[in-house]
Amino acid sequence: MGSYEPEVLFCPFCRESFEGLTHCPEHELALVPFDRLPPDPALYEPIDEHAPVAPFSLRHGRGVVAAGSGLMLVGFFAPLVRTALDASSYRGGAGPAVASAFDLAITQATNLWMIPSVALGLLALLGRRRTLVHMRQARLALMAIALIGGASLIYSFAQIARATREIAERTGYVVDVSPLWGAYLISLGVAVASIGGGLLGRSR
Repeated sequence: MGSYEPEVLFCPFCRESFEGLTHCPEHELALVPFDRLPPDPALYEPIDEHAPVAPFSLRHGRGVVAAGSGLMLVGFFAPLVRTALDASSYRGGAGPAVASAFDLAITQATNLWMIPSVALGLLALLGRRRTLVHMRQARLALMAIALIGGASLIYSFAQIARATREIAERTGYVVDVSPLWGAYLISLGVAVASIGGGLLGRSR
């Protein structure tokens, strides 16, 4: 015969477990099995929607927005685009060139400065909008700001495509342009931040 193991019971008030007892030693209440415990009141406590959260709190959708901003900032300094002359149209010794959004921003595509500006602006907005009411009021603005970063990226690639067409028409050389992982990282950051904007201020 197997050995008898005392049933583990729980106090319905403090929710602590006790083995081999029938009453809570502190609250003197009858212990009950786990499946008969009442719901935890802390899960149903009303939330003060006007109370500010901690500045670095990641709750209520704030963490999603912060993650999107971080992805945009990392993508800004990562390799963004690769350009190379098609070997079938050019027999010279020039190799492919790789540039980050930062490289392009400080030379010719100054609109790309919008990407870190948007990322930092989203973080600043999180710092200022710290109550649930204020967070929900900023949802549309935050989503629109995030999309500005995506629009800047699309505009830059459109300009690069236009410039390569002009080179091909003028010289006869075919230029191959390929987006690199920095472009995908920025795009992902914009998408994540936009989704976070829709979640901002959710109480649960």
